[in-house]
Amino acid sequence: MVYRPGKDLGGRANDHQPGAAERTKARVDATEAKKQRRKGRRRAGTLTIEFDLPFRAYLRDAAETRNMGINGYARRAVAAFIAYDLGIPFEEVTKHFAAPSKHGEVLRRDDGTPRAPFGESFDDGEGYGPWRIGSR
Repeated sequence: MVYRPGKDLGGRANDHQPGAAERTKARVDATEAKKQRRKGRRRAGTLTIEFDLPFRAYLRDAAETRNMGINGYARRAVAAFIAYDLGIPFEEVTKHFAAPSKHGEVLRRDDGTPRAPFGESFDDGEGYGPWRIGSR
């Protein structure tokens, strides 16, 4: 069957209705945010990286050189390349994810219990050494 623009798809799927793409994106974003909250995650997006065990050893060793946890190190490393490739400030990227913790540090609530605090933290891009990537 041949697709006929504006005729074969109806409702939200019809890309010829004004604002269809924006409505679809907003619907998907809302669904993902709801799913993340249902799973107990504090942020709407997650990233899964599959790797072999030697990579984890590299990641752990690299994070330890900066005295930070591996998740924070991975976020910062990705952010550094995003900032470099897009030509935007590093801090513009980091402000959209959690602040890194020190290596081996257990986040605690104000009452001292060893669980992650409620609410979101935001990375200001400061500390843990330089994160700017040199010129090409």
